[in-house]
Parts: sequence; structure tokens; C-alpha cells
Amino acid sequence: MSIKIGFEDACICWNEDNFRWYRTKTGEKLGKYCSECNVEWLPQKYMPNVSEDVPDAPGPRGKEEFLFLSEPLKLEANTSFQIQAPRTKIDVNNIIEIKPGDHVTWHRLHGMWHHAIVEEVRSEENKITVIEWTALKEQWTPEIVRSTLSIDGNNGLLFNQMYRIEYPDEITSLYDPDLVVARANSRRKDTGYKPFIDNCETFATYCKTGSPQSHQVAWLNAKFNEYVSETAVVTMKSFVKGWCEIGSKAAGFAEELVPKEMLMEIANGCKGVASGVVIALESYYVVWDFSSAYEQRKNGSLSRDDYIEEVLGRVIEGFLTVGFALSGSIGVQFAIGSLAGTPFGPLGLLVCGVASGIICGAIGKVIGTWLGNVAGKIGALPFKDDKAVTSIEELSAGDHIIIYGWCLHPRCHAICIEHDSNRQEVKVIRNTYEKGVVQEWVPFKQVMFKVIYSEGSCLDANKVIQNARSKLGDHKYNIMMYNCKSFAQECKTTHVGVAFIPDLDGILLDKRSSDF
Repeated sequence: MSIKIGFEDACICWNEDNFRWYRTKTGEKLGKYCSECNVEWLPQKYMPNVSEDVPDAPGPRGKEEFLFLSEPLKLEANTSFQIQAPRTKIDVNNIIEIKPGDHVTWHRLHGMWHHAIVEEVRSEENKITVIEWTALKEQWTPEIVRSTLSIDGNNGLLFNQMYRIEYPDEITSLYDPDLVVARANSRRKDTGYKPFIDNCETFATYCKTGSPQSHQVAWLNAKFNEYVSETAVVTMKSFVKGWCEIGSKAAGFAEELVPKEMLMEIANGCKGVASGVVIALESYYVVWDFSSAYEQRKNGSLSRDDYIEEVLGRVIEGFLTVGFALSGSIGVQFAIGSLAGTPFGPLGLLVCGVASGIICGAIGKVIGTWLGNVAGKIGALPFKDDKAVTSIEELSAGDHIIIYGWCLHPRCHAICIEHDSNRQEVKVIRNTYEKGVVQEWVPFKQVMFKVIYSEGSCLDANKVIQNARSKLGDHKYNIMMYNCKSFAQECKTTHVGVAFIPDLDGILLDKRSSDF
């Protein structure tokens, strides 16, 4: 149950002085944060579900204005992703899309994502002012500071691309940009950076929701659990194999109880069993992450490029993780095993096999994750990106749109001609197998996607529609060379797209399907 205090009153922990005040640029107080018991107090406009009839907190009263004990909103963490979804890639040539109070993030070369809160946007200079955790050049200690960033479209082809994290309406409608920025400013000049507790992402999510959370930390924890499970298998294999080797070479061994040949068979068999289990575990993790990414893709949380990056990156990570874990353990054991005639041979198989499996497994997970990120970004470059359309009003005539269908035709491409907001229907022209190029009204589905064409790479809307209408009645459908995707690309650019490159969002299994 909520309780209230006056603006200047002590907290429920009886702290009277140690507060972080939330203030606007004009000095208006929007609330305060108790640094002693880590609770937040906000005025009623940010607490619509409580009234001033709630009981007072212990202590002196008498103030005309009240603050209410805040109940921070928590986000659901998806450990398949290093970064929170949904997210929107920022057009560096049009940074007017960025607003004060936005949570922005960009992928750094070392593989981790950096997060910040936007305080000001100077679009005419292509600069934004952010509040962030950073280590200033003149000092080594990280600090929360105000920084000015120059947004350069030529800086960072693969990395440093900026995204805006999108939050649910229940959060953005409740906590306005003034409060978000005030929360951020209340922490300026703070030090004491803690990578897993108080980092750039927990700071940004605290400013947006009142609750410090880090998807990146949750993701790292999931990766660590994967590493532990796979390393346990490799370690057990090395342990069994090592003891079998030691036993088989021990002087006076009772071969009548356990023949030497049997021990060697057990030792050799361990390699195959362990390899199979590790591969099965990593395959399970990969499939799980694939399914999570596909669901996020279907509900509009991931764009095409982000989806391709996640999928390709996860494949590379999986291969390298398994490869390093197994080859490291087996390779070192083989090298040590060549010294079998020395005292270091059998013991080396045990000790070094276990140690190398643990170390190489960790190296494989780290290198696999980093190279997976790079490979995913490179793999996404040849593809045109898209963005989710959650409202029919976001569609414009001439748009190249994509609609998710069913398993036999997961993605259908079309050209938008017009839309009817009252009926929630869209008139499209598309290329079908059964009827050729047709014009028809289809229901607006959440979520549709709109393909993004860079400036100057496509025709204007009138010419696109003219191209589409000129092909009505054509029967040239070919699943490999001229399908619905290549038709839409031809209308947008006058060039036929490469139809035989498959969509990574799903496999087209049946060319006879033309339903959405």
C-alpha cells in the first residue's frame, strides 16, 4: 500500500538530508530519491493509481504538497538477446527522430553495448547531449557526466550504429521526458561504477522506469550458465579419460579385475560421448535463441537487419564455442599424451585435459560471441532493412510492405496503393502464383513491415504506383526468379531483385500459397 510524505519531509527511514532531488532545467522539483534506503518519491501526476487519502509516513507532517512512494515498473528480460528489444535504428542523416529523454545505445568494438540518456538534440549541428557513465580522458575513474556526441554517418560501418530502445506505452505515458532527464541529472558526478550492479544500462533503465535493470548482465549470466554446462561435460570426459590412462599404466595393476584394454576403450569412448553431448547442448541453446529471435521478429521488435545479425551471429558463436571446447581439451590431451612414457604423461592427461577444457571453453565462448557479432553485422549488409508498422496511419502510398502469413508462405511482399483507416484495410498490388499480378484490399495486420530504401535508391511514390499498375494482369510468377519480393523491388527501383536469395525469416515451402 502506498504512503505519502511532504516534499521536505524525512523519508520513512528517517533520513532527512541524503536525497537526490529530481529537478527540471527551470529548477522545478519533480521528486526525490532517498540514498539511504534506495526508494523514490514522486508527486501524484506520476502516480495516477493513488490518491491523497493514502496514509502518511511516520514523522512530522504539515506540508501542502505530497510525494508518494514510487513502485518502479520492471521490464521482462529476454536472455537470448544482448540488447533489449524492441529497438529502432537511428537514421544518422535525420537525428530529429531522437528526442530528449530517449534511451539510446550503440555497439562498441569490444562487443558490449553502451547506453545513455538523451538530454538535448541539436539537429542543425548533428549533435546530441547525453548523460552517461564514462571514463574521462583525464581520469581513469568512471563517472556519470554530460557529454556531447557528434553523429557522423561515416563513422562506424559495423559498430557504433545508434539505436533507440523502445519502451511500453505504460512506461512512456507515465514517465515524461522531464522526469527521465531529471532522474539522469540527479546522478551526475556520481562515481563507484560497478559492472554488474551499477553500469551504463542499469543507469539508463533506472532513468526510464525507476528500476535499474540490465539485459546485458542477464544475457551474460545466461552465457555463463551455458559455458558451465558444456565445460562440465568436457571436464568429466577429461577426468575419466585421465584416470583410465593412469590406471592402465600403473605398476602392478590388477588386470584380472579391470583389463587394460577395457580401460583404454572407456578412455577412447569418452571422447565421442562428450563431443556428442556438448554439440547437443549447444544445438539446444542455438535453437532456443533462434525461436526467441523469430518471435521477436514476428511481433515487430526486431528489424530485418537486426534479425539477420542475431541469427548469423548465434550460428558463428555456436560453432566456435563447441570447436574451442572440444579441440582445446582433446588437443592438449593428445600433446601431453605423447609424453606417456614419462611421469608427466598420465597425470598430464588428467590435469591438463581438465584445465584446457575449462580455459578453451571460456576462450571459445568469448571469441565466438565477438566474431559472431562481427559476422552477423557483415552478413546483414547486403539486405535492405525494414521497420515494423504498428498503426495503419504509418503506411504511405508506394511503400514496399511485408506481411507475415502462415508457415507455407511466411512473408508476402506487396506495394501499398492506399489504406482505409475506418475499415483497417490496405489496398495492395502484389505478384501471386495463381492469379499473377493483382490489386486487392487486405486487412491490416499487426505487425506489418515497411522496407527501408536509402535516399535516392528508389523512385517516387507516384512512379512506384504507376509501375505496379502497369503490370496488372501479368502472369510471370516464378518462385526463384520473379516472385512477390522481386516484383515489389522492381516496382520500387525498376530493377528486378534477386529472388532466389531466401528470406532468413522463414523458408518458403509451397509456391502454390498466395494467401496472407
